[in-house]
Amino acid sequence: MKLTRRTLLTSTPALAAAPALATPAAADLAPASANPADPAAPSTDSAQDPLTRFRAALDYAVAKLRSVAPRVTSFPEETKFERWTYVDDGGWVGGFWPGLLWLAHVDTGDPLFRDLAIASAEKLAPRKDNPRDHDLGFLLVGRAIGL
Repeated sequence: MKLTRRTLLTSTPALAAAPALATPAAADLAPASANPADPAAPSTDSAQDPLTRFRAALDYAVAKLRSVAPRVTSFPEETKFERWTYVDDGGWVGGFWPGLLWLAHVDTGDPLFRDLAIASAEKLAPRKDNPRDHDLGFLLVGRAIGL
């Protein structure tokens, strides 16, 4: 399966949240006040709040994952020419994919992410007994902590 980043960025419903995800300037991270004359006054501009911006970024990432994950049948490893390349055995980054799925499940409670994470982790399981694989921590952490 091959998808381009451009297609993903323009095809997801979460694209509407993109303006909230612009990289913040240092001034954006400073607390804004309701009254410019009183810098200690609480902010009424939640778009400038770092936690609000973080939540928007997380929601955007989960929406993209929700739209892509059901079609991913292998382990995304890298992009070349704006297309993901996949590795069937997970390569050294194989645990990152189920890790993303576990994090999405923890955030949303959506059983789809749990089921996909378990399926991905099970594909990595044959590598757990390879004593020469120094990447085991990357590969099996999600399943090992019992998520």
